[in-house]
Amino acid sequence: MAMDWIKMRCNLWDDPRVGGLVEATDTSEATVIGGLYWLWATADQHTANGSMPNVSLKHIDRKTGISGFGAALVAIGWVVVGEAGGLSVARFDEHNGESGKQRAMTAKRVAAHRATHKNGKSNGDAVTKTIHDRELEQEQEQEEDLKAKATGQQADQGAGSDGDGQLPKDIVPPKDPAGESSKPAKPRKAQTAKRFPEFWAAYPVKKGRADAEKKWKAHGCDDFADDILAHVRLMERDDDQWRRGFIPHGSTYVSGQGWLDQPMKERDQVRITTPPPAPETFGAKAVAERNNTESPLERAMAYIRHQASLGAYGDGEEGQQRMREAMQAAREKHGGAR
Repeated sequence: MAMDWIKMRCNLWDDPRVGGLVEATDTSEATVIGGLYWLWATADQHTANGSMPNVSLKHIDRKTGISGFGAALVAIGWVVVGEAGGLSVARFDEHNGESGKQRAMTAKRVAAHRATHKNGKSNGDAVTKTIHDRELEQEQEQEEDLKAKATGQQADQGAGSDGDGQLPKDIVPPKDPAGESSKPAKPRKAQTAKRFPEFWAAYPVKKGRADAEKKWKAHGCDDFADDILAHVRLMERDDDQWRRGFIPHGSTYVSGQGWLDQPMKERDQVRITTPPPAPETFGAKAVAERNNTESPLERAMAYIRHQASLGAYGDGEEGQQRMREAMQAAREKHGGAR
């Protein structure tokens, strides 16, 4: 983005919708506003229109450390779940992006202009003139900076001369740029995937290889492949989700720069949320906590739905079809076929 800032309202603390988020997540205003800052800043830095197809509600909960925060944002209408999966920030263009920021800056200038007039009325011509004058001032400042740099270069040359303002005889003065053709730009360093086979051999889920390799090149992962391989081993050893088999596809890991994530343990999740999150609805731990009241078919269905939330079956209608096929196979296996 051209302007490295996001729009945060001064009265956000007392917004009733923030209060609703606090009640829904049983946290505090400070925690909720911190989570909102992360959401809006992430959308502003990494999207052009607020659409985040690779972000899920679980992703929001994990990044902010607030259990149920993603679902609460959807409930109040600040986050919208797309038909093909993925999320988007509601009314993004009104508050973020270049157009939203430009409107905010213009509104601020208009308010300042009104404050200078006792009658409180806006003078459109004067405001337009003020904006135009500011643009001219910025252009003039840029020209002065260029002149100052050029003057500094001339002073440096004079300091190293023979004392009469002339360059030493053994130094050739630079040629006039106007008479010299511009030099071609240095070629961009070619991205390679020489280390990708090592990653693919080490990664536990073999899904989306072609897309993963393409993203590997785009991110220049060959340059820090050792760090990525070490991170994969770390996640397999320490991350509770990975140890239970809930691992994103290889293509999803590379596309989302998964090597930046930290392994999560259940005790960490309990410490950063108030109160502790409800037990997971799948897996051996959940079965023990519910006194083995969940049938094998119910456990299988819960597992399939969780995998779908992580994007394990892909996006769109094809992903939905793969999920339905997995559910049908589970029914047939556990005696619940239709």
